[in-house]
Amino acid sequence: MPKIIRIFRFTKTDWMDYFSFFFLLIYFRFLVSFFSMNKYLRYIGKQGVETLEEIEESQTFEVLRVKKMAHRFEKYLNWVSTCLTLALCSAYLIRNKNIPCTIYLGVKKDSNSMKAHAWCRCGSIFVSGHKVKHQFTVVSYFGR
Repeated sequence: MPKIIRIFRFTKTDWMDYFSFFFLLIYFRFLVSFFSMNKYLRYIGKQGVETLEEIEESQTFEVLRVKKMAHRFEKYLNWVSTCLTLALCSAYLIRNKNIPCTIYLGVKKDSNSMKAHAWCRCGSIFVSGHKVKHQFTVVSYFGR
């Protein structure tokens, strides 16, 4: 089915979720770009707290919806969606539904540089940044 026709099949709830995800991405991109981590640390959670690997069956549907949105925005809006902004936005939306999740921050050393990565986990589901997480060493995690 052509992609343009799929857009018209979205429900009102889908449209609202995608718009809120988009504006949250822009907001978190602004925070990450112009402020130090201390300013947006309250959105991340408590350092050293890891959430459980089990969530209720009813919460799994909401987490998978956020995961699908994060994947789409990562694929089509790469200019605004870095790994940290996607993890922050995903965690913010999931926590608004009173579902606990954990944000992980990791690093890896290449030949001449260090690279950082962030990903979000809710239960056993990795919501964002999970494709390359195995390449990074976890240096900190934040849960709420």
